[in-house]
Amino acid sequence: MTKRTVTAAVAAVTALLTLASGCGASQSNAATMLVIAPLLIAFFIFQRQFISSFMMSGVK
Repeated sequence: MTKRTVTAAVAAVTALLTLASGCGASQSNAATMLVIAPLLIAFFIFQRQFISSFMMSGVK
């Protein structure tokens, strides 16, 4: 298994699905949402901690 960034992996899956079935746009959108959804959920859960750490790092 090769290590790739998320962007490269989504592009590879899109290219593979386009070659196999001929319609890759909807699969690409679905793959992107599957990748982004956990990141957004984590951000919304820990949003208060993110903002407070940004504010504390700017205070000298």
